[in-house]
Amino acid sequence: MMATPEKVPAGESGDSGPQDTARIARGMLAMVVSQLLTTPLSMVVSAVLARRLGPKEFGALYLAQTAVGLGFLVVDWGQTAAVAGMVARDRSLAERLLGTSLLLKVLFGITATFALLGLGVLQGYSPIERTAVVFLSVAGLAGALQASGTAVLRGYEKLEQTSALGLVGNLLSSFLVIAFALAGLGLDGVLWACMLGGILPLLPTAWFLGNIGIRLPRFDRTQVRTLLGHGSAFLFFGLVLALQPYIDSGFLARLAPGEVLGWHAATRRISGVLLFPATSLGFTMYPTLARLHREAPQREIELMRGALRLMVLAGVPAAIGAALFAGPVVHVVYGGGRYEGAILNLQFLAPWVLLVYFSILIGNCLMATNRVLVWSLVQALCLVVSAVGDAPLIQFFQRRMGNGALGVTVAGIISEVLMVAFGAALIPRAMLRGGLLKSFAQAAAAGAAMAGAAFALGSAPSAVAMVASMVAYLGVLWALGALRGKELGDVVGMIRSRVRSQ
Repeated sequence: MMATPEKVPAGESGDSGPQDTARIARGMLAMVVSQLLTTPLSMVVSAVLARRLGPKEFGALYLAQTAVGLGFLVVDWGQTAAVAGMVARDRSLAERLLGTSLLLKVLFGITATFALLGLGVLQGYSPIERTAVVFLSVAGLAGALQASGTAVLRGYEKLEQTSALGLVGNLLSSFLVIAFALAGLGLDGVLWACMLGGILPLLPTAWFLGNIGIRLPRFDRTQVRTLLGHGSAFLFFGLVLALQPYIDSGFLARLAPGEVLGWHAATRRISGVLLFPATSLGFTMYPTLARLHREAPQREIELMRGALRLMVLAGVPAAIGAALFAGPVVHVVYGGGRYEGAILNLQFLAPWVLLVYFSILIGNCLMATNRVLVWSLVQALCLVVSAVGDAPLIQFFQRRMGNGALGVTVAGIISEVLMVAFGAALIPRAMLRGGLLKSFAQAAAAGAAMAGAAFALGSAPSAVAMVASMVAYLGVLWALGALRGKELGDVVGMIRSRVRSQ
């Protein structure tokens, strides 16, 4: 007999005790494993696409992905976050919330697709760019519908199932894209693979939903205003985040040759891997900071102090590595010749990487304290910088160095300086004390050792130089005492408190 969705009283998570704690711990582990598997796979996908398509088609794909990603934030309208929270509080609403969300997303998705095509015509998109928008919009709509389903699973605290769906979807989409690209089907084949990769994960999502008793999602007009109202703050923040790469790629597409946009796309793919430690820590800390802000503000301050010090110790080698090893990394991932321009892009990006480590953590701290709108307005400064600075900077670097993408990178660095400065002013001053300057000094000394090791081994294979430089970095940190005591203790304590709080 089908299980009936039950109501969960506010403030409770359904069940409790050792079994619940173990289940949540397994779910957290599944999320980490999923990220560890999909991150390198995404680099393989980027490498195959870049080599098979070439800079111009690769840049066209990136432009379409950026545009569709922005448009489908509106399609989601923050509903994914809203559904998860509402179902967690009252599971009897699950089928009505799911059905309402699905219908809204279909209507919004169709509207967004036509709007994106219209904007593409106005902005002078080529026929292949407009075709990419259509295919990726279908994939985006399928992904948005799946997100509503996984939101219900999150509301039921089915973390392992949610992680499994994310992993399966990424693996399926990646393998399809790689297979179609290697088969020589060109950009058209890749677009078909993207569309299929978006649609097929709907099947296991429906199966998981059936296992928890969700059988017939149904539309409920009374839930429309609630869903859109709860999701609006998250929509605004997501739009601000997505608009900057959209603006950057739009300026590049119009003011620089097609291969320059391809170099920019290649660089941004690598930067996502460099930021993995920061995004992972921010994702993990968000709910813990939200709880501590209410229950134990002093502990929240102590936790942020330790996390900021860890961001220094992790961000410095990421930035130095981008500057020192850009050439070998680009050659390994994308091959030589056509993507040489991405090397200088990645080297210019090094300061941006370190700054983003801090802005991610500070942003999560502010959002955990219900300051989503404030941080969104600060994030909007990036849009102003891009809108004002992109065009002259792109033109300057295109004339002087034949690579207008460097102008986008410079604008991005200016934006992140403003973000970190305003963010530091908004969080409690006490969070910036407790040894942060000492950690900077320790990281600087270790960074010098890292650079020295890399230069000393300049004639050695790149892999050997990379490993040796990281060993030198960690060795100096250990000798200076930076890897002992409070930093690691705070992270372990955070994870333990996260499990206990569930």
